Amino acid sequence: MEEVAAQNWDLMKVAARYQAFTERFAPFVDFDFGGLSDREALAIRLRLVDDFRHAALADPRLPPEALPTKWPATAARHLFGVLYLALSPASDRYIGRHFANSEGLLDQGSEATLRRTETLKRSLPQP
Repeated sequence: MEEVAAQNWDLMKVAARYQAFTERFAPFVDFDFGGLSDREALAIRLRLVDDFRHAALADPRLPPEALPTKWPATAARHLFGVLYLALSPASDRYIGRHFANSEGLLDQGSEATLRRTETLKRSLPQP
C-alpha cells in the first residue's frame, strides 16, 4: 500500500513541510508565553496557523499503513495544538479588545472560540 501511495502523492514533500513546521516551532514548547503582550501572542498564533496550513493542506490524509514510517504529521499536529492553546487566551483577549465587526467589538470568548479550543483539546494527538 505504501508503494501505491508514493506513486500517487509526493509524500516526501508533505513530510518535509511538516518537518519544517516542527523545526520552526518546537523551540516554543518550553517558552513562557506569559511574558508576551496580547498583540505578540496573536502575531505568533497567526504565524503558527499559517505555517501549519502549508503542510496540512497538502497532506492527503492517507491511512497509517499507506504512509512512510515515522510520518511527521502526528508530531506536527500535537505541536500545533499545544502552542495554539497556549497562545489562545492572550490572542483572544487582543481580538476582543481591538477587532470589531458591524455590531461592535468581537467577543473574546464566543461560542465558536470556545468550541474550537475544546475540540482542539479533545482531538490533540499524542506524539
